[in-house]
Amino acid sequence: MHKARAGIELAEPQATKLQTIITLLSRPNGALLNELVSATSWQKHSVRGAISGALKKKHKLQISSTLIKGRGRVYRIEPGQPAPIASSDNDGLGGQS
Repeated sequence: MHKARAGIELAEPQATKLQTIITLLSRPNGALLNELVSATSWQKHSVRGAISGALKKKHKLQISSTLIKGRGRVYRIEPGQPAPIASSDNDGLGGQS
């Protein structure tokens, strides 16, 4: 918590939904579409669009999509790439619910 001048405590800044997706995709085991949907409260097509548009095209990340028997389709950021922190510029995603 941050303290304001009058002694009022302010909440820590929250991660954007795009930052949440990046964090989940950066895990060694990646993330399932349903995990990304639950974490962001977005619909499936919105999560897929964020992966395709903001991460692959804008941030130039290589995202793999692998079908794993018994688990399902797993998305992950390929190892060896720096995972960007979504900036405050207009991704078209950061502030949407």
